Amino acid sequence: MPAPIPIHRQDDNELLGFIAQVDGKWQALTIFGMPFGTTAQKEEAEELVRSNGLAVLTGVWEYYDQELSEWQPCIIKEANEHAVTVIETNFMGYQDSLNSKIITLQNPTTDVLKKL
Repeated sequence: MPAPIPIHRQDDNELLGFIAQVDGKWQALTIFGMPFGTTAQKEEAEELVRSNGLAVLTGVWEYYDQELSEWQPCIIKEANEHAVTVIETNFMGYQDSLNSKIITLQNPTTDVLKKL
């Protein structure tokens, strides 16, 4: 499989995400490589990343808590190509300032991080 193609914002060159060809279709990927959309055309996938690449990082996600052996709701605090830092929340996205964990996931896959 060819390497994912980075998509940058034109005005400041910020990385918005990636696109990759998979099984004859094009996938839109977050900045850490998580798929969030599939299209038939390369240009459509690129536009999807340009319009939604950063927005998809907002909202409630879930991470797999290895200690508890269960999925926990979270929000993304910080993300880059190789790591995502999440803050544990409730399912509404609110954190308990006394009990919330902050976890950094290295090269996360859908086995440890997923969008709700």
